[in-house]
Amino acid sequence: MNTKLFNEGEEQVVNFRLPFIRIDNEFLDVYGIELVAGTGLTQPSLPDSTQKFIFNEKAVEMLGWNSPEEALGQKVEYGWMSGFVAGVVKDFNFESVHSVIQPMILVNDARNKRQMSVKISSNNIPETLEFMEEKWSAYNPDRDFNSVFVDELFNQQYEGEQQLSEISKIFSLIAILIACLGLLGLVSFSMEQRSKEISVRKVLGASVNSILIMVNKGYALIILIAFAIAIPIAYYFLNNWLDTFAYHISIGVGLIAFSGFIAMAIAVITICLQAIKTALGNPVHSLRNE
Repeated sequence: MNTKLFNEGEEQVVNFRLPFIRIDNEFLDVYGIELVAGTGLTQPSLPDSTQKFIFNEKAVEMLGWNSPEEALGQKVEYGWMSGFVAGVVKDFNFESVHSVIQPMILVNDARNKRQMSVKISSNNIPETLEFMEEKWSAYNPDRDFNSVFVDELFNQQYEGEQQLSEISKIFSLIAILIACLGLLGLVSFSMEQRSKEISVRKVLGASVNSILIMVNKGYALIILIAFAIAIPIAYYFLNNWLDTFAYHISIGVGLIAFSGFIAMAIAVITICLQAIKTALGNPVHSLRNE
């Protein structure tokens, strides 16, 4: 938009992207956007007819002002508009969180307004939209009424992530099921091979709990080795995916420990399902052929 600043009469051309949103006096309240300096479009020191600009904090920083307060009252040319800075708003995400918050400008330009933002109650939404369409048609019969919710617009930016999430859940469940079946088969074979040993232990007074502990101890090392191999691989790929977002969570020790606990719990349950049957069996059936 060929933006220019005028600091003590000296012209400064802005050489970075500065997107804009056309607003009115109620815009900041409707969207809950916080002013950190100035009073917005109702700046009392500027006439209502004066072109007013509102910058976000990122724009103030990149334009070279030391503070939001310093930006107030500065003369700005933005395309065909010439006016003064009337306020600075707290930074907020107006684009996908894949990118960092960019500088932006809000202008009270009345031309070419094609959209209306309305905050409505969650009660009786169909009736509310029908009422709005009637009013829209009464004042603007030549233009169709098309309504969309802001959260739906933002969610559209993350359809790829949502699809990836669903696919990941499905394949994770399949992988867990296959792993459990494999482990169950391995335990079944092992119990068959050790059935006489377990029977002898029972005859000598071993309890069911001690037998289950003995069986699980034999697989604990294998499970820990598998976990030690899986965690670095999963951590690497998850971190690479999270790095595509400018704002994201970090994978901490707590999350790794929790996943390890879940993996161990699933393995123990799978092992115990087969081991209990052997441990509760009558030792006579295993030893009578000896």
